[in-house]
Amino acid sequence: MFLACSYNGWTDYIPMERKSGGIEFDDRRKQWVQAPPSRQDPFYHTMYLPAGRYEYKFIVDGRWCWDIVLPTTRDPQGNTNN
Repeated sequence: MFLACSYNGWTDYIPMERKSGGIEFDDRRKQWVQAPPSRQDPFYHTMYLPAGRYEYKFIVDGRWCWDIVLPTTRDPQGNTNN
């Protein structure tokens, strides 16, 4: 999964990382360990940008997507972005 943003002209696709779901008990080692990422864990990426208005989209399996839960806008070309 990648993040594409208006701040760089939609040219650099930023890889997103999966955030692990927490911890789990390892019976073999008899201790709590970091749980491996699963398909249900969210993706994330932290960026520090100057104040302003930015649009973004996600690229999932080669397809451009927007988050259906968050507010959207349309750019001058008619594309839907977050």
